[in-house]
Amino acid sequence: MPRKATTLNEAATSEAVMPTPAPVTRRTDSSPTADEKLDQIVEYLRQMNNRDRLRTIGGTFRGLLALIPLLIFLWSVWYFYLHGTEIIKMITDESVKSAATYSQQGLMDQMTQYLQQQQQKK
Repeated sequence: MPRKATTLNEAATSEAVMPTPAPVTRRTDSSPTADEKLDQIVEYLRQMNNRDRLRTIGGTFRGLLALIPLLIFLWSVWYFYLHGTEIIKMITDESVKSAATYSQQGLMDQMTQYLQQQQQKK
């Protein structure tokens, strides 16, 4: 263990009692300062704000587009409720007409086939 300095002159020259301070280093690299880092953070926050604004607008637009099929469905249900009997009547009229046309043609075809079969048997 080094001995203690007894005089002021010894204390000033003695390295054992007075440690040398660390050398002051100057910034030679290009790493950002605290202000530059804060500016970068602020810029990132602005970009995130713009992105969130665009995402909100896009979500609203997409939500409105999703409502269109629902509105069409509700309108069609309301229209069928008001005009359902007319629509059903039109459908039944058309099906009766097509069934009558088919049955007349089909019955005549069946009768001619039956008569031909009977003549062939004789």
